[in-house]
Amino acid sequence: MAEDLAEKLRTGEAVRKPFGDAVFALLQELLDHNRSEETLLEPLLRAGDTYSPQRISRMFEEHAGEHELMRQALHGSDLGGVAQSMPEFGETLRAHMDAEERTFLHARVLRDD
Repeated sequence: MAEDLAEKLRTGEAVRKPFGDAVFALLQELLDHNRSEETLLEPLLRAGDTYSPQRISRMFEEHAGEHELMRQALHGSDLGGVAQSMPEFGETLRAHMDAEERTFLHARVLRDD
């Protein structure tokens, strides 16, 4: 939704308020998601194999990177600037999520000692 509204704002449509609300909701949802993921996944990852500490560390590194990306792309009062950064932010965030799936959530990465 935020990406669609960003596109509309970039093309001059009067969607500043809905876009601002969508950006705020997106930030909250991403932060809540990461907190939940860390709370739920850390014990599961810890119970894995000898690579568990590396996976846990990677999860926290990925989340720190996502938080910095959010800070750079979505914070600020200039909604026009936020709308301009939205396509790159969306693309980068999807790449982060895909990397998470490959590096510590996918069953194929688990190994025996």
